[in-house]
Amino acid sequence: MSFVEAETTGGVATVTLERGKVNALNDAVVDELAATFEALRRDAAVGAVVLTGRGKFFSFGFDIPELLPYTQEDFAAFLARHPKVSEVFHPSLPSHPDAKAIARDYVRHGSMLSFRIAGADEERTRHYADVLATCVIVRYALSFDGVATKVNHHKTVSEYFTPIDRLQRNGFDRLIRLAVGLEDADDLCAALNWTLHHGDDDIYRARLVYLGPPGYTLPIHLLRPEDAALPKPSMQ
Repeated sequence: MSFVEAETTGGVATVTLERGKVNALNDAVVDELAATFEALRRDAAVGAVVLTGRGKFFSFGFDIPELLPYTQEDFAAFLARHPKVSEVFHPSLPSHPDAKAIARDYVRHGSMLSFRIAGADEERTRHYADVLATCVIVRYALSFDGVATKVNHHKTVSEYFTPIDRLQRNGFDRLIRLAVGLEDADDLCAALNWTLHHGDDDIYRARLVYLGPPGYTLPIHLLRPEDAALPKPSMQ
């Protein structure tokens, strides 16, 4: 199947991408583009090249799910099964409140998900997000860009001045947001599993310098040598 079309008029070659609704790139598209540009480079009649995409978009970039050794759906299911997690929100889960609209309109489920920790209030939820971000594998996010796994506490980053009762009324309270990136799946699961089981252990955290709004400090866990021997969880 061809994803690249080339047409030359008046010395100008137009190269058009066509793969799905967003012209996402994968290895086959990249190989076909390389071959097309090499052929145009050798064509003496071509003086310029225009690269475009069919439809509404040029390209959304690489098809990230194809690069992953696991799917975001697997990761959402892993969290949904975790005994320390009370709720998970991801388009792939039948429990999502907008499941009908998702089934009707979504092309891909995407890498963003949010979840709530069982029994944690807003302050403890913020703390768990901070602890997860100190596990090195996961980075704290002010914006969810790039291909690294990122986490944040929704209220701290996006709703800092919103009253709790309004958050609760809108269903945005006690949320940890997570964008799943390209890191090894077992490493991500291990970081989450450790945080969920040890996030409340005071012996593993210390207060650092001021970071963020007044009164906001970032806790960091202190791993003991024996923690390296903890069993490594898997999504299976």
